[in-house]
Amino acid sequence: MTTASFIIYRETLADMPVTLGVAWRSAENWTGVPATTRGDILRAVNMKHYLHRYKSILQTSIGMPDYLITGSPNGFVHVALAAYKTRHHLTIRPEDVWFSIPSQLSFYINVHAAELPDVFVSNEGIKQLAIEVTCDNRSRNDGPRKSNASTRQIAAVLGDHIKDPALREWVMPSFSTTMIVDRAVAAALFIGAMQTEKCPTSRMSGGALPSVTLLGEAADYWIILQRLDILERLRGCEPRDMAQLLRPVLRHMIATFETGATPRTVSFWNNMIQKWKPDGNKTFLSGWITAFCYWSAEGVSNIIFNMKQRGGAFVLDGVAYPCLDSEDIPPSSAAVPVVVDIGDKRLDCTLLAASAAIYATDATPEQVAASPNQGVLKRRGRTAIQPVSGWFLCENKYRKRSSIHQILHGNRL
Repeated sequence: MTTASFIIYRETLADMPVTLGVAWRSAENWTGVPATTRGDILRAVNMKHYLHRYKSILQTSIGMPDYLITGSPNGFVHVALAAYKTRHHLTIRPEDVWFSIPSQLSFYINVHAAELPDVFVSNEGIKQLAIEVTCDNRSRNDGPRKSNASTRQIAAVLGDHIKDPALREWVMPSFSTTMIVDRAVAAALFIGAMQTEKCPTSRMSGGALPSVTLLGEAADYWIILQRLDILERLRGCEPRDMAQLLRPVLRHMIATFETGATPRTVSFWNNMIQKWKPDGNKTFLSGWITAFCYWSAEGVSNIIFNMKQRGGAFVLDGVAYPCLDSEDIPPSSAAVPVVVDIGDKRLDCTLLAASAAIYATDATPEQVAASPNQGVLKRRGRTAIQPVSGWFLCENKYRKRSSIHQILHGNRL
């Protein structure tokens, strides 16, 4: 597609968030366990690292709001599951959709670095990824206010280790809703060492999605759709297969802005989550949400075995989506080793970026109005949920050379 046609097309797109009623069910109050400290969120993102590696949180981009926040190892996928299972209004930013893509691609690059063209990664590997950040005692745990400096540092590292300027720009979100912290998260998810702890199992009970709200503009999702083309530059069929799974999803998200509540659009959102019992016993996750779970944290395609079970696959626009065990939902987090200066001290730390939590808020008037079941009007409480991403700058408990050495000199990139 030429630049001119892209500009002309953007002028025709909806430029306001859209809310769509999906199921004839009233929304329920959020019952997730609320975090009372930032440590609670970090523990939910990665329990093993929280217990064994981190001494304290020096800074984080995630504040503690008045409304409920619950930690999660993969905020985007888990918020979709929760909205479906326990009937909540779902709110999505374009950044939530985008973060899953470089995060997933990072798992693939970690395993297939030798097969990648030089324009993608530096031949020197990850050994130079340590970042020096200045921090003073007054800036500890200041939340989003201190994210700008870290964003600049991470972006500089990304530029040093990715040779292709187009790929460098590709990683960074540039949507109408993008904040400075989003650019830090995207860069860290792409260049950081993978977090291999599995997500907790989530039981698949019956449910429905009362409404969905897409924030931003249709043009934001069109940009994501265009960015999928760069996956074709990677060797191997897996990146192309992932792009094939994602393209119909992005097209239907764009259509949500353009056409509203048509039967086709409502059907798309109703099929975000599906259940499949191949033997009538264990329940597998299906639906188009599995496009965002293509690779495991070990860089192994989740689709290889499951596509042999085509009888249970959900099909969207002729594309079959994999069925996953809920235990195979990959995390969406990454760690980068950093050195932090506090006065005359130098601390060995870790910068952890993640789709880290779920926010629960009151439903907006648009969400209430979009729900076909008027029973929702009688409900009071936090019935709307959305994912939240951010980073944690953590002081390590001790200088554990094996862990830092593995991150700095391992086979990452």
